[in-house]
Amino acid sequence: MNVPSLESTEMFQALPQYPDHPALEEEILAWWEEARIFDRLRERNRGRAHWSFFDGPKTANTTDGLGVHHLWGRTYKDVFQRYKALQGFDQRYQNGFDCQGLWVEVKVERDLGLNSKREIEEYGLAAFARRNDDYTSGTAATWFLNAGRAAIAANQRSKFLNAGRSGTS
Repeated sequence: MNVPSLESTEMFQALPQYPDHPALEEEILAWWEEARIFDRLRERNRGRAHWSFFDGPKTANTTDGLGVHHLWGRTYKDVFQRYKALQGFDQRYQNGFDCQGLWVEVKVERDLGLNSKREIEEYGLAAFARRNDDYTSGTAATWFLNAGRAAIAANQRSKFLNAGRSGTS
């Protein structure tokens, strides 16, 4: 990431008129990976007071009725969890798509006509796992994750482009 040196007389670099937000996101993500930001945060908070909440609605197997309120709910949960991490709380980080596994498995099990764990084993665990992956890659979950990223980027872009126009940031 291109961070100005402390010796530089220029405090901030000039921003382009039309920033490439996807490229900026990739640059920031690469820097987070290189600097192990998330790992270091987890290490710093390990063993401290614990904080957690359980992520709620099933969305991975619901192809109807998804709306922007689902995106906002996930965004608020993510922001609040990050806020608690910055306060030093040790967390599980179970939010988002991870908690949807059971619902997807139940849906795939029903679609295949399987009625027990034994029948899943007879069907084949690897084949069953592939069916789960196939299901989630072609459902609302993929739309939800992609739309969520696009909605957040659009919101950030709008704030950036309107900064200074209305006298607020």
